[in-house]
Amino acid sequence: PPMAAGAAVPAKFMSSVLGHEAVKQTVLSLINAHQQASKRGIRSLRNYDMLITGPSGVGKTLLVHAIAAELHKAGIIRDAKPLVLGANTLFSSYMDKVDEHRDEMKGRLIFVDNFHGMAHEVKDGSSISEVERLFEIKKDFSDQGEQLVVVFAGIDNGDILGPYGSCC
Repeated sequence: PPMAAGAAVPAKFMSSVLGHEAVKQTVLSLINAHQQASKRGIRSLRNYDMLITGPSGVGKTLLVHAIAAELHKAGIIRDAKPLVLGANTLFSSYMDKVDEHRDEMKGRLIFVDNFHGMAHEVKDGSSISEVERLFEIKKDFSDQGEQLVVVFAGIDNGDILGPYGSCC
């Protein structure tokens, strides 16, 4: 049965997620590269940011939780539970007080769900500064040696990124 919006998702690993083979393989390859670099004493701050699209009910949220669990298990992020921010109101209110949340964000996977709901607002310019601010914080953390992973998920309506094109 489908999960209710906002329902807690237990931490699961990639092996427990059905389908999404290409995404799972890519993420596991990135994690393997990180582990190999770590074994050689190389500090790696790879970019693990993602945009996951697909129709409702295909398991995007479950997949993001599995990605967070895998990144945590590999020591890439500090917390196996992603910080879930729905698009529009929740994301906007969180970003309005982002300086208060900086410590909470360090070493986390930030999951912006239903990003497709933001796409039209981004075009109009009303949310662009919030998304840009999130990536400014990510850069600040990276400069301090901290990892912040951002995953956007939503339904691909053919123009999900709006003015961002393929930059994210």
